[in-house]
Amino acid sequence: MSYSPDELADLIAEMVGKLDIVIDSGLLGATYDIAFRFMSAPDPSEVVDFCVVATAFTLKAGMPGSVGFVHTPPVASYVLSLRVGGTLAPATGTELGTITVSTAGVFTFATSGSGDTIIPAGSLIKLVAPATIDAGISGLAFTIKA
Repeated sequence: MSYSPDELADLIAEMVGKLDIVIDSGLLGATYDIAFRFMSAPDPSEVVDFCVVATAFTLKAGMPGSVGFVHTPPVASYVLSLRVGGTLAPATGTELGTITVSTAGVFTFATSGSGDTIIPAGSLIKLVAPATIDAGISGLAFTIKA
């Protein structure tokens, strides 16, 4: 059977009209990647990096799929605080979780609560260095998959 271009267009329009499609970005595996980095050891409790999110997203408990790299691992376990809201002052806002880098360069991502956290559009997210300096750490980068 063959169709003229007009007949084919009509047939497709009729078929599409019969479809009831709902697209849920969560089902499609949509993600929001947030990258942080620094080259040399930050000062104690320094806001190392920050961003403002353009689109609301859900930070999954435990930050699964997040990855990190460190050129020179720390001398002792190095725990960074991931915070949302507040100002660029280190202690402001709410802690979302921590990113820990071991002396072997292994990253552990942990959230503060046991459940997922919704981050609204326009939120300030910042990375805060630990209160104790580790002059040995350098070339750190990681991406949080949300």
